[in-house]
Amino acid sequence: LAGDFNDFDMGVEKKLLDLDFHNMSKVKSFPHVYPLFNLDKIFVRNMYVHKVQSSLIKPINHLILSDHLPIEMDLTFLV
Repeated sequence: LAGDFNDFDMGVEKKLLDLDFHNMSKVKSFPHVYPLFNLDKIFVRNMYVHKVQSSLIKPINHLILSDHLPIEMDLTFLV
């Protein structure tokens, strides 16, 4: 479950934690010019996370599409 949650009071995150989801994207991605906040979150359940990162894409054409940096995550499903 991924998206821009704008969950400043952590209400959504607390509810998802109660459902056994875990926030694995604790990287700063907003604003894209100088990332200070981790408003974009990826919650997982029954998955192993290998890598999470937020980075600029070259060329920097994504700056036209969003004011957030993209988050990249490498996952494996647990069976």
